[in-house]
Amino acid sequence: METLKFVTLVTVLVVQVQHSIQLRSTHPLHHLVETVNNYGGPYIGLLMAYPTEEAALVTSRFFVPSSNVPSIDLAGRRFNIGKIKGVDVIYVMSGEQTLNAGITVQILLDVFDIKGIVHYGTAGSANDSLFTGDVSVPLYIAFTGSWKWKELQSPDGWLAELEFGNYNLPEKGENSLAKIEYTYQQLYSNGKPMQQVFWLPVDANWFSLATQLQVNWVERLHMIFFDKIITSCYFCRSWTLFCSNVLMRHSVFLQSQKLYID
Repeated sequence: METLKFVTLVTVLVVQVQHSIQLRSTHPLHHLVETVNNYGGPYIGLLMAYPTEEAALVTSRFFVPSSNVPSIDLAGRRFNIGKIKGVDVIYVMSGEQTLNAGITVQILLDVFDIKGIVHYGTAGSANDSLFTGDVSVPLYIAFTGSWKWKELQSPDGWLAELEFGNYNLPEKGENSLAKIEYTYQQLYSNGKPMQQVFWLPVDANWFSLATQLQVNWVERLHMIFFDKIITSCYFCRSWTLFCSNVLMRHSVFLQSQKLYID
């Protein structure tokens, strides 16, 4: 039985950012947002889903809050303004699930002067070559958590399918769970029609920059560069119980304003 390990995953996507729309002039927070954008930035946006991830950042003391405007509460979220190693950063808790992450990303891009976004969270791997805490940087990333359940004996579709009956023991056959069919993600970019995609390529410049990073690692931890990595937001309860006793590490995703990923 393979052991699930938690590693750091770094995914660098296209980074091309336009000026923020900002809040309307009559909004009660307009002046504060204007102050943040005028006296700092462009910022790196840092998103995280769990309180433990925020606690890891705060206790590390890498993040230094701004003495001018340390935070802004907007749309039920607290946007914390400051610096990490001299770089302007705004970090915010998005909560779980892709919908919450998408809404939080859009608020960041619409309101603040953002040049890139880092999604910071947990990542699991069953790869025996990886150790807890390793950093993985892929050339391509795919989201495989988007699929629909098909009824038993339903006709084959044109997309990739997973038939549960193929994994019956001791022999494969029909299974009441039937099968699931993968669905492509819809990618929207400025000035381009909607695309249905599977693999998202990383930005070449940011990937090249990542290969040049020099970090003081704990013994046995490594930075590894992969051709392709897949990810999903579905978790099994059995793994959740197992993971409660495992050191939780973090994943990093860089996302641009031009990518609106479902």
